[in-house]
Amino acid sequence: MTPTRRCFQIVPFIICLLVVVPRLASAQDTEKLAARIPRMVIDNALENLDIFLGLAIPIDVDEESLLQQIAFTVPLTKTISSQLSSFPLGSSAGGFSWTFDPALGTFDRVSDSFGPVFAERALTVGRGRVNLGVNYQRATFDKFEGVDLDDGIKVYSGSPVVFIQDSLHMKLSTDTLGIFGTYGITDRIDVGVAVPIVRTELDARISGLVFTSSGQFSDAPIERASTSGTASGLGDIVVRGKYNFWSRPGGGLAAGIDVRLPTGDELDLLGVAGSQTKVYAAMSTASARVSPHFNIGYTISGKSEAAKSDDQFVFGPSDELNYAGGVDAAITKRLTVVGDLVGRTLRDFDKAVETTTVFGSAYTQFDTVKGNLNQLLGSVGVKFNPFGQSLVAINVLFPLDDHGLRDNLTWLVGFEQSIKFGKK
Repeated sequence: MTPTRRCFQIVPFIICLLVVVPRLASAQDTEKLAARIPRMVIDNALENLDIFLGLAIPIDVDEESLLQQIAFTVPLTKTISSQLSSFPLGSSAGGFSWTFDPALGTFDRVSDSFGPVFAERALTVGRGRVNLGVNYQRATFDKFEGVDLDDGIKVYSGSPVVFIQDSLHMKLSTDTLGIFGTYGITDRIDVGVAVPIVRTELDARISGLVFTSSGQFSDAPIERASTSGTASGLGDIVVRGKYNFWSRPGGGLAAGIDVRLPTGDELDLLGVAGSQTKVYAAMSTASARVSPHFNIGYTISGKSEAAKSDDQFVFGPSDELNYAGGVDAAITKRLTVVGDLVGRTLRDFDKAVETTTVFGSAYTQFDTVKGNLNQLLGSVGVKFNPFGQSLVAINVLFPLDDHGLRDNLTWLVGFEQSIKFGKK
């Protein structure tokens, strides 16, 4: 087969490539983090095409494998944008819960426990009370669908005669400073706000190995491309409300709503690409010093203008089913130990599944399928009352499955203060 004939055979692929990736011909390096990895993968796929067209030996390039490299960026980019910017926020109720006694004119604590960190109790902060807090959370993501990001996510292109194994290595981390405030309008109604300040750091590179039908050809991986960047700024502000409609010792039943406003720059992975509204029910009770709790909710998501655009590498968030449950136990009047399960199901999500390739059963890579993405986290922590009406919280989150983007261990340190607002 002549080089000219090979060129004509690859023309349909080139046309398809230009349709799949709008404005590819004029693509330039951008400072926006969301576009860094997709553009690097796309440029690398085009370089692979040049390599195969320039080979002196006649081969039939598997065009689908080159398209697969580009299609793979969809679940990867969507997972990154949806998880980096929407990690679990702290509880809106805070650790102290009070009720006002009009006969005595005093506030009385209604629970010995300081409550969970990432779940909700049915308890409210109490009429005329304000809970103010700040916490710091760091997440360094280690795996994608069970694959270690240091080892690299494998993608293949070429033909069974000669093909390239590209490995995408990534380092992703977020530092989030969360500022919280909750005010008790009545003993049953709370309103609050959470303001996150986010720093996102990305470092990615592609290394490649050349294979032939007889085995590995190159002695060591060749560095193909790299990109890195950081972004800092305001994340997505969350406005909250909660109503305790059935009061019982330890809480009873409450209904709540969290509205996530699209104030973070989704193009720099500081926020999700659209607004979200979560409605939920919180159930909690108390037996001696042990307080179990359970939450169930649903999140309705919208799309930002960037997510609706065909030339941006961001995707609107999916609707979610949210749930959490666990136990908080008051070891002493000043110390509470908390254990929780925190889960969510991202509905109708573009997720990655491992499949075999035309290059042999030993060479597998991710393909894109539509379906629900289920994620479950474990949470263990303590809340300590050092003095007055202040609290210090220390907590760790850890994954209980390999679905999506995962951090082996996420730390949180927080401080909270409860104060009386106004006169009674």
